[in-house]
Amino acid sequence: MIRALENLAVRLDAEWKATGYKTSVFPKLAARFLAGFRPENDDRLRALSDWLLRSKTFPAPLNPFGSAGPPAFTVWANPRFVVNVYAYMTPAVNIHDHNFAGAFVNVVGKSLHCTYRFADAERINPSVHVGGLSLRAADLIAEDRVETIDAGSGFIHQVWHLSRPTVVVVIRTRPLSRRTVRQFEYLRPAVAMEVLRDATLVPQMSQRFEYASKLMQCLRGSSDGVSYATQLIEKERPWEAVWHLVENWQFLQSNGALDDAIARAARSHGSWFRAMETAGPRINLFYSINWHRVLQESDRVVVASLLTLDSWHQISHVLRSLWPDTAPEVLLADSLRRLARTGAIPVRLNDERHAVLLRTLRDGGELEPDLGDKELLKPLFNRDASAPIDHLRTSGPAPL
Repeated sequence: MIRALENLAVRLDAEWKATGYKTSVFPKLAARFLAGFRPENDDRLRALSDWLLRSKTFPAPLNPFGSAGPPAFTVWANPRFVVNVYAYMTPAVNIHDHNFAGAFVNVVGKSLHCTYRFADAERINPSVHVGGLSLRAADLIAEDRVETIDAGSGFIHQVWHLSRPTVVVVIRTRPLSRRTVRQFEYLRPAVAMEVLRDATLVPQMSQRFEYASKLMQCLRGSSDGVSYATQLIEKERPWEAVWHLVENWQFLQSNGALDDAIARAARSHGSWFRAMETAGPRINLFYSINWHRVLQESDRVVVASLLTLDSWHQISHVLRSLWPDTAPEVLLADSLRRLARTGAIPVRLNDERHAVLLRTLRDGGELEPDLGDKELLKPLFNRDASAPIDHLRTSGPAPL
């Protein structure tokens, strides 16, 4: 597989050169080459180990995830573009856009691909924008299906990797100039934060931010902790203020100081900061899930649906489309009980509560409050049957 990718990259470079290396044509060009890519070796993950065993030198890596991300391998590179292979063992990738262009394909496994629009965007400063993030489409990506990557906010997406592993080949340009496009991570429902990287493209905070965060770690056990965290959120620049709030969300909440910290920050930074009242719990939930324990594909679809969709009507539509022979309420309730037992999700669901959840989802009654005290279960309380589902697609192969 790796030699095939190397040969593909050389041919792609020659054809791109003939266009004058125009960035605008690269996504479709890369997609066309990937669409014709069929590695001889059926064991595509084994191809990586063979490559590592036989190689003495490697291309200079371009890993935008850094050490905290999935296993990443740069298998070909030149000054204009690179070919990366990622092996995802966990399903989650944050909502983001790109400061590069290219295309990607799953060579092993399936993914749920969600695209978004960011309407009425307002620039607070170059690194912080606010607007309205809404789901555009949800689509099942099968093996060998190619997707293009356009630079900028016109293509915002999140990929939930359903197989373990999911191996993805990405052909991408090197980062474009920040004067023309910046990369953002999107915090639902309304805040976009620039993704900052160092010279090697590894995610990087400023030294001031790192110092402030380290000192906060020391002060969480002292009487000065709440005051210091509140002042950081109130007085630092908007980008730093948002992430200081995220880092200290649970600490401030447990000390009864969260509402005051947000209110003071909103007076200092502007009313847009109030969006963190709803974005914060979602972020906290995302990082409270033990993704390494979400192993089954059906469980990964359930968790992805709960974190992506807004109502039981939408979630049941997705589950019914993928598993037409299984009642969606049974699939969801059984999945949540299994994940709760392993400690993968911040929900307690014993057999009695499982039975109550199953019965109320099936009969369309009101869910009992003790089932919905967790952020993860909130979409199940939205029983609006008129919630739109036309933007939810499960095109692709046979059900999982």
